[in-house]
Amino acid sequence: MKNFGFIASVFFISTCLFLHPTFLAGQRTSLDKVKSYRLDHVNIAVENLVAAKNHYSDILGFSIKPGRLHKNGLLNAFTKFKDGSLLELITSSREDDPLSSWYFDFIKKNPTGAGAFVAVRIDNEDELKALKNRLSSNGSEYDYTESSYAKLLSFKEDNLLHPIFFIHYLKPVVDKPIHLNHPNTAQSLIAVWFSDQLAGALHHDLDFKVSTMKIALPFLPTKGTVVQINNSQIYLLPTQSTNRILGVTLLVEDLAVAKTFIEQKTGTIFAVYKTERGESFAISPELTFGIWIEFLEIE
Repeated sequence: MKNFGFIASVFFISTCLFLHPTFLAGQRTSLDKVKSYRLDHVNIAVENLVAAKNHYSDILGFSIKPGRLHKNGLLNAFTKFKDGSLLELITSSREDDPLSSWYFDFIKKNPTGAGAFVAVRIDNEDELKALKNRLSSNGSEYDYTESSYAKLLSFKEDNLLHPIFFIHYLKPVVDKPIHLNHPNTAQSLIAVWFSDQLAGALHHDLDFKVSTMKIALPFLPTKGTVVQINNSQIYLLPTQSTNRILGVTLLVEDLAVAKTFIEQKTGTIFAVYKTERGESFAISPELTFGIWIEFLEIE
């Protein structure tokens, strides 16, 4: 994975990261009008999907839901959580259309894996229409597509917001309990981490409110900011990294269980840090196919 000169810094950021949504309840860092936005999933592009699935299952303690081979050559698998959020492992076997070609090239540039896209779910279709109107009115270019299962709004490749897309599901997704219960006790995707270079675009194009409260990081002479999206968050970190997605935070039911499982499988001891949000530890991108994963238990 390229551009990981920032790893030491992000490790400390990941282990003492910011605040849980309940702590920020009084800050109102998101639009009051936006009621149904929330983090839906993160795509992790990998060269070898079988190896990635086995690693996430056997080493990291996730249950894996099989995906399918799409007509354009994309093949995926999922780690799904009880609140509907998920991590998606995805690979491209050929270049059949713009999306599969983009993944094919992205994987070639990042053969050890990398975060590709973050999906923000919009449950209220009127809010999706309002977003389209806002983008059109301020001159922001976007792509809008409809399929049998969802309506999608995405951004051009030269847009800073290209790593983010919005999804409105047309059909409910039903998952088996076996796919929702994880040996590491993961419950939900509650935060995604980006470079703070996205702050301007998030505010101007999407009208997301970046918190005015700076979050001090006790291990570094730097501060980060938070964008609140109902019960989930975007963390904006000061870094020169060109990685599209820096990391994610997952809520777990039992941090000790997660830590013991992963330590036994990796032979690595992970430091646990206690912050205002609760207790957490983080796994570096070398062990996750390209992104930091923070496991957080809320007290």
